[in-house]
This record gives sequence, structure tokens and C-alpha cells, in this order.
Amino acid sequence: MTDDDEVVQVWYLCGYTHYLAKQLEESIEVFQHGIELYHKTHSDDEELLASMQALLEEVQTEYANAGGAVTGAAAAAAATQATEPAKRKSSRKAAASTDDDQMDM
Repeated sequence: MTDDDEVVQVWYLCGYTHYLAKQLEESIEVFQHGIELYHKTHSDDEELLASMQALLEEVQTEYANAGGAVTGAAAAAAATQATEPAKRKSSRKAAASTDDDQMDM
């Protein structure tokens, strides 16, 4: 397989194979390339894209938990995904606090 191979499914299967073999860095790189290629080729297989994105997130999490450093676009995506639940929780907590304050009046 070469970088100019434009069959998105091949990149998906290669990324998944690396993941199963616990070759996490390679899997991340391949999934990222597959997602870029999906957009570049204007593919319309939305299920494939969703699957690649979900697996990429899973691999990044597993890689980070194993002590690997996720870099570049992978790090930015992982950071965004990691902070979203905390932001929602903080917003809910603030709203609950406001409700409690209004009840005390």
C-alpha cells in the first residue's frame, strides 16, 4: 500500500489490522490518512467515516493510556474530545447551583 492509494476502505482495513496487532502509532497514522482521503476523494460512505473516526478515538485513548504521546492533529482531536464531557458537566453543575440559590430566596 502506498500513500497515493485512494481506496478509503483499504486504509480503514489497514488501520484496523494495526489496531488488532496493538501497533497503535501505526493505526493512528493510517486512520488519520484514511479520514483525510475520505474528504479528499469526496467519498459518500458515511458509515465508513463514522467507523474510522470512532476507532481513531479509541486507538488514541488506548495509546495515551499506555503512555504514548499523541501528537499533531491526533492530539488536538483527543484534547477536544476529552474536554467536551468536562465542559458539559461544569455547565450542569453551574446551572444546578443557580437553581439552588434561587430556591434559598
